Amino acid sequence: PGPRPCDAWAREQLGAKRSSIFTPPVRPTIEGLSPGDTSSEAYREACTINQQHTGKKISKQAFFISFKIKEADQWLQAYPEAQKVVGEAHPELAFLWLKGQPLLHKKKATAGQTERMALLRQPIPDTPQLIAEARKRFLKKQVANDDLLDAL
Repeated sequence: PGPRPCDAWAREQLGAKRSSIFTPPVRPTIEGLSPGDTSSEAYREACTINQQHTGKKISKQAFFISFKIKEADQWLQAYPEAQKVVGEAHPELAFLWLKGQPLLHKKKATAGQTERMALLRQPIPDTPQLIAEARKRFLKKQVANDDLLDAL
């Protein structure tokens, strides 16, 4: 399997921020994951499996979200009817669409989070309250502020 057309399109849309789109692992890589094992050894094994199927290793970012991809995949396999209505999205594309042009600031920067919060308030007026509630439930070491904004 080669690169997914949707990833190529997303990178094209994001231009200078194209590196925020990373190629997801193939299904055999996902299936080979042990729940919660984020060790260096597990990462090397995931890279090996992915390389056997695609000729390419996976990035650390792809590895760390692989566990959530696996959960979503298992759920979609268990509920095939959901496959008709569940889609995939990328936060940076959503923010690009909301603003109509590339964002000015990096998502980890305070200015970037302020910029994203303002954009999210257009379709979701209670964004600040939702973020505050999530912050009460999750420590910053569990979920970073920019990840909360991305989740909305």
